[in-house]
Amino acid sequence: MKLHVVVALLVVTLLSGCVSMRTSEKHEYMEIERRLELASLEPIEENNPGLAAALNILPGFGNVYLEQWGAFIGNLLLWPVSVVWGAPQAYIDAKTLNKQETLYFYKHGLGKDELAQKEGMAK
Repeated sequence: MKLHVVVALLVVTLLSGCVSMRTSEKHEYMEIERRLELASLEPIEENNPGLAAALNILPGFGNVYLEQWGAFIGNLLLWPVSVVWGAPQAYIDAKTLNKQETLYFYKHGLGKDELAQKEGMAK
């Protein structure tokens, strides 16, 4: 019975903590990244990947920093073993969340006008 609970928690943790981008988002991000470089603008760095990884050495605190509540609970319950996957997961997730935030900000948010203005100046 105890083994079933541990396996179930492990599955929930691994499935709930992954942040990914769809293929179309990856292509859009690559285009935005190119445009930002040409316009001398920086991508959004809302989450620090190193800090997220370091915090996940503690039981799931990197997930709290990234606001991933499901992964936090799973990593908390499976600590100290969760450090093995938790720290790298938090690092990768922070980078992916930053890419998603950059894509949204410069495609749909306030950065859209700023990027267009900088591109207009470059021409």
